Amino acid sequence: MAQKTKIKNFLASVYYSFPVQLLINHLKRNHLLLFCWFILFLVVTENFGRYLGIPFLYLDPEYLDKVSFTSFFIMGFVIAGFSVAFHITAYIIDGHRFTFLGAMPKPFSRFSLNNSAIPLIFLVVYIIQIIKFQKII
Repeated sequence: MAQKTKIKNFLASVYYSFPVQLLINHLKRNHLLLFCWFILFLVVTENFGRYLGIPFLYLDPEYLDKVSFTSFFIMGFVIAGFSVAFHITAYIIDGHRFTFLGAMPKPFSRFSLNNSAIPLIFLVVYIIQIIKFQKII
C-alpha cells in the first residue's frame, strides 16, 4: 500500500513538473509551433521531401561546393536560431500562464531551460540521422 502511494506521488510530481506542463501546454495551444518542429522531424528522418532532395539539405549540407565543418557549423547555427525563436515565441505566447516565473530571477532563462524538451529531442534525432546518413554506424 505504501509502495503504491509512493509511485502515485512520484507520477504526480512528474506530471506537475514545469517541463511536462510546458509540453502539455504546447500540445493544447501551440499547434503551429509544434507543426514547424513536426515538419523538421519529417525532413530530417527523410519522410518528407525525399523526391525533391530536401533531406539532403539538412543531412549533407554543402558550402562552397563541399561538405565540411563550415557547412555543418552553419547548419548548427541555423538550428540554434530556430530553437531560440521557438523559446522566445513560446515565452511571449505562454509566459503569462506561469505567473510564478515573475518572482524568479532570470525568468526567460528558466522558461527556456524547461522548454527545451522538443529542441533537445530534435537535436538527438538529427545527430543520429546525420551519423546514419554519413554511414558511420
